[in-house]
Amino acid sequence: MVYDPEYLQTDTIVRVISKLYSLRDQKLIWSGMSRTFDPASAQSFTNDVSKAVAKSLEKERLIL
Repeated sequence: MVYDPEYLQTDTIVRVISKLYSLRDQKLIWSGMSRTFDPASAQSFTNDVSKAVAKSLEKERLIL
C-alpha cells in the first residue's frame, strides 16, 4: 500500500560560496561555503552569511 498525504511540501536550500583572493599574489587565500534551509528572507540570510564569513576571517587572522 502506498501512502499519499495529498499535499506537497517544498524546501528551499540556498548555498553561497565566498572566496577571498590576494590581488598582489593573484591567488586564492580563503574559501568557505554557507548553506541554509528555507531562509526567512534574502536580506537576513545575506547578513548572517556576512557575519559568519567575517568571524571566520578574524579567527584565521586574515582580517583584524
